[in-house]
Parts: sequence; C-alpha cells; structure tokens
Amino acid sequence: MKKQMSVSAQFFWGKIVLGVIWIGAAISGMFDAKLAALFNIVFLFAAIIIIAVLLFINKEENDEMSIANINKAKAITLEIIHILCAILSVVFIIMSQYLTEMNMDWLRIMANMIYALMGVQNLLVGIVFRKLEAE
Repeated sequence: MKKQMSVSAQFFWGKIVLGVIWIGAAISGMFDAKLAALFNIVFLFAAIIIIAVLLFINKEENDEMSIANINKAKAITLEIIHILCAILSVVFIIMSQYLTEMNMDWLRIMANMIYALMGVQNLLVGIVFRKLEAE
C-alpha cells in the first residue's frame, strides 16, 4: 500500500507554504538587483515544484467534514480578498492622482501584486482551514 498525503499536509504544502512562496516572489520581484532576480526565480521554481508534486502525489480523499471546512475556509478568504482588492484599488487611485511626480514602474507593481494576492489567498485559506479543522 502506498503512503498517502493527508488532507492536512496537502493544505500545509499547497496553501500555507505555497502562499509564503508567492509572497516571497512578489517581494523579490519588486527589486532590480540580480540577487533579487535570483530569489524570484528560486521562489517561482519552488512554486512549480510544489504544484507539480501535489498534482501527481497519492492524496488522501477528503471526508465530508474536511470538504465543508475547505468550502468554509475558501468562502471566508474570498470575502477578505474582496476587501483587500477594494483597499488596494483606493490606494492605487490615490497614488495615481496625487503622486504623479513619482516615477513608478506600474507594470512591475501590478505584476507583483498578483503574486502577492495569490500568496495571501493561499495563506489565508490554509490558515482558516487549519483553524476550522482544529475546532
């Protein structure tokens, strides 16, 4: 019998660790230095490896309680992400209107914000799921 990755381990690696990696990629992507670019590549390569492993590894099936906790964690996180997106929209509008003299690379900022939001979403789902599972 092959070993199976537990639901808890799947969420730890696929949500919490992957969330931290996405946030690390976002932070390292904001800098121009070669060392930052190297960190960015390492973070993104680590994300690819974790996603690939989780895709092909033998996983434990979710029971009814874990499915309910997963759905609840995703719903809670979705509401938090909506709030964060609204706040970021206001911040970017203010920055674009009142800080026009700043020479900012908006494409780089927006690209890395996508990584950051993916990371926050993954991290929050993992944390909320673990909290719900502990209850």
